[in-house]
Amino acid sequence: MCMFADTFEGDFPTHLCTHLVFMNAVIDLQAQIIRPNSAEQGRAVLQRFINQRREQEEGGSHFLVSLWEARVTDTYRDLFTDWSRGTRAATLALGWLQRTGLDGLALLNLALTSETAPDFLNIFKVLRAVMGPDLLMVFGFYLSESYQGKEEKRLIRMLHQIANQVNLTVFETHDPRPVSCKVFVPNAYNKRNEDADAPDHTILQCLQWSAGPAELYQRLQGRLCMSLTLAAFRFIVHVGPGHLGARCYNYYPASLRQHCRDKRQVHYADAAIGNFAEMTLILDEYPALCVALYHADLEDYRGVCDPGEPFARITAVRQVSAAL
Repeated sequence: MCMFADTFEGDFPTHLCTHLVFMNAVIDLQAQIIRPNSAEQGRAVLQRFINQRREQEEGGSHFLVSLWEARVTDTYRDLFTDWSRGTRAATLALGWLQRTGLDGLALLNLALTSETAPDFLNIFKVLRAVMGPDLLMVFGFYLSESYQGKEEKRLIRMLHQIANQVNLTVFETHDPRPVSCKVFVPNAYNKRNEDADAPDHTILQCLQWSAGPAELYQRLQGRLCMSLTLAAFRFIVHVGPGHLGARCYNYYPASLRQHCRDKRQVHYADAAIGNFAEMTLILDEYPALCVALYHADLEDYRGVCDPGEPFARITAVRQVSAAL
């Protein structure tokens, strides 16, 4: 599964990704459409996305749009608690998907907590009731808090209820989050956390948590994805020797093409330290499950970097996936 922002300029790699997701869309109730959250450039990219779906042969890649997480958290959680308003929004979304020929909706980059989980479950119940079983739905979440005991078991049960409403569930482990600056699941950058008390999880521990009891795991097997990022990360450096930016805050994703000409995996330029995962590192981290590749728009889609082929790292993940 490959996630693309609304700034992507290339052709969407249908030969590599089984699912392609256009990020950061919103339901426009007044205009009766789903549209990009961004300006005019996003509309053009979305139209290319739709056109490529229409042009491909039957049985090809699945094309989905992901609703902007800020709108999901701030607006749709309340909107879908009202059955009438929720079904109206879901019916609008269904009509737009049918007109465009796209295959479904995704809700990604969402903080799963004991407070938000019931609302996310309600959204998917309304969407599924209106859209039926044929349209695809994807749920992507991260943990912003650590849970133990009864609260942990309750959250796991809620997660599996959500998973039963959707086709794929993405456990987002690719990126630290600026909530408490502690990392509760594995990701590529948790080693930066200098707090000795911060949990140090492995991918296996992460999978064991998401699985819960063995009988519940059977329901999710084959439908659980782990996330990786194809972005390079730039960490802002403070003025003065030996000072990095605040953990979890002063960094941002950047295109691999900005960094790959420098052969060092970590290098300094323009008051920032850059870091990116090489192909071998991605393959080492790749679990025997569905893999969700975030920031696919920041991948080297023109073949500027070694080995000189477009989408080289997505190709590598695809080859490993096909061999399993």
